[in-house]
Amino acid sequence: MADLIKKINKENARNSERLPGQSVKDYKERNNGVYHTNLNEPVVQYNQAESEKVIQQKNSFIIMGRDRPMGVTSGYGAQPEMGNSACIDIVAGPTGVQAKEVINEASMSGLSLNRQRKIRVTTDKDPSRDAARIYISQRADIDDPKWFNLPDGTIGSIKTRSAILLKADSIRIVSRDGGIKLIAGGKDTYNAQGVPIRWAQGINLIGGDGETPCQPVVKGDNLVKCLLDMNRSIKDLFGMINIIQKALVDFHFNYATHTHPVDATKALAFPAVQAALMSPTNHIKLAAKASSLAFNIGRTQSQYLSVQGGEKHYINSFRNHAN
Repeated sequence: MADLIKKINKENARNSERLPGQSVKDYKERNNGVYHTNLNEPVVQYNQAESEKVIQQKNSFIIMGRDRPMGVTSGYGAQPEMGNSACIDIVAGPTGVQAKEVINEASMSGLSLNRQRKIRVTTDKDPSRDAARIYISQRADIDDPKWFNLPDGTIGSIKTRSAILLKADSIRIVSRDGGIKLIAGGKDTYNAQGVPIRWAQGINLIGGDGETPCQPVVKGDNLVKCLLDMNRSIKDLFGMINIIQKALVDFHFNYATHTHPVDATKALAFPAVQAALMSPTNHIKLAAKASSLAFNIGRTQSQYLSVQGGEKHYINSFRNHAN
């Protein structure tokens, strides 16, 4: 395996070098990358540690060694007698667009810019600048600033655990037809360090820099039950309003048609014409509002709180579930 790695790395170096007597123009034309041919671009020289095996193709790396998120002084792999810290690190584009193969000696020494001698430089891993990375470690403080500096969420910063991290500008996980399960916990009784598992953390979905506090995810079925209970309470209130409305109708009718003797001559007072004219208008308005309320309650229940509303309206997802 080691011989194969050396052969691949030698071949990469030979293809990127300009041949003796070859003009710069010809070299650039032959190394412009068209149709995936060789491309003349800065190719970083990785700062390889003694314990690491590296497979390199231009700026694509597979690094096998011990836990090392950054330079040779980082991670559990840098600590003395720290076993059980194996690591596989897959990096596409170390330091991203800032990748450098050589730099001017003047920029390092502070000498005049007329000094044109180039110095080849080595590159360490850089969690903030590496373009795309899959980090697999047997032992890491993966959330810690000395590793990948991730927001705490409600889970916090997890220490001394095996970890897999995927980091890039965009990440997609695609399942054709078997679905995707994000399982926090499972049925294992011990973690990778041999420690009994007493409590499994949940799942944090964190957008942005994590400054906005995480909140619990609502359980859809329980929410439906709660809203249906509230709907029933609203219907009870609606029934009470109907009873009050009927009582008011009777009262206003009696008031509008009421007469009584006004003096000793036993002459009768005229009915309250103004009340007779106003009462029907108010009751019609109240009846219209009540009818609209009843309709809206029924529509909300059938569209949003029932599977009859379909995927377009039902508040629960037909496909995605959480516990």
